[in-house]
Amino acid sequence: MQTELYIATSLVLLCIDISVLRPLAPRALFVSWLDTPTLFIAVAFIGWRLLKIDMQTSIIMSGATFICGSSAAIALGASMGVMHKTEMPIAIISIFTIPSIIALPYIAKEFKFGGEISGAWFGGCVDSTGAVIAAAKIYGDEDAVNTSAVVKMMQNALIGPISVVMAWAWSQHELKQQYKRQDELLRRSPETAMDDIAMEEVNTESKSKQPKTEVAKQPKPWVLLWQRFPKFVLGFIITAILFNTVISDVTAVRTQVYQYCFYVSEWFSTLSFVSIGLGMDINTVKNNLRHVGKLCTLYVIAQMVDIVATAGLAYIAFTYV
Repeated sequence: MQTELYIATSLVLLCIDISVLRPLAPRALFVSWLDTPTLFIAVAFIGWRLLKIDMQTSIIMSGATFICGSSAAIALGASMGVMHKTEMPIAIISIFTIPSIIALPYIAKEFKFGGEISGAWFGGCVDSTGAVIAAAKIYGDEDAVNTSAVVKMMQNALIGPISVVMAWAWSQHELKQQYKRQDELLRRSPETAMDDIAMEEVNTESKSKQPKTEVAKQPKPWVLLWQRFPKFVLGFIITAILFNTVISDVTAVRTQVYQYCFYVSEWFSTLSFVSIGLGMDINTVKNNLRHVGKLCTLYVIAQMVDIVATAGLAYIAFTYV
């Protein structure tokens, strides 16, 4: 949770000018929302069906790749009641994000992408928020930093709705599996069917006492939406409003305030990466090499698709739209 706090604080302190945010918002929405839900579902299905990864872990891995790294992983894990399955995807993403931070800015320069196109590309396909800002800083353009932050903000907002949908869908899946087991028991001999069903109901009742697997007591959709919604998006908006209404219109003053906030933001971004490194458990990776290999394969597939698709959308959005 410290890592998430550092990342959120880093982003809230960016102080993007409303005059910059307003024209970027529609195009940022185009880049971040058009392909993300579709690719999230498709890659999760590939991981489950083709790579034989269990459904929950595949969903978490895909969501973390296409939405917002560890934030999405934690939200999806909580929605399905399997927080313990988020550790490995988060660890893999933390490692594999580093090459993207370094490589994508130089690839963007090689292809002569402008600042806005590059920023939208970073914001749409780099996994975590802190990494997005880091990639934009390596690119070395203020337009890239602003655009990448706005695109990532838009993409982060998907965490809430997708978590609500996933919580509802997984509840329905659990109910369907329960009914399926009961139907299978009814097909057995009449002498044992009712006893087996009674035992199944007892087991189900005992399991339902555990908050993580209970289906009947799922929170209301709007409550779950608020719980999963990334609160730092609101902080980002409030900071932008304060920066544009309270701070003096004198250019020198606004520049000084902006630079100070951005420097503090950079420190928190650095702390987030240090926290990620300190939180990694190498022993867990060693003990699950086969599973880790499948997850790495799924991540590479997802990331390659995301990089290509987002590059195309960013180019269209900031060239023709």
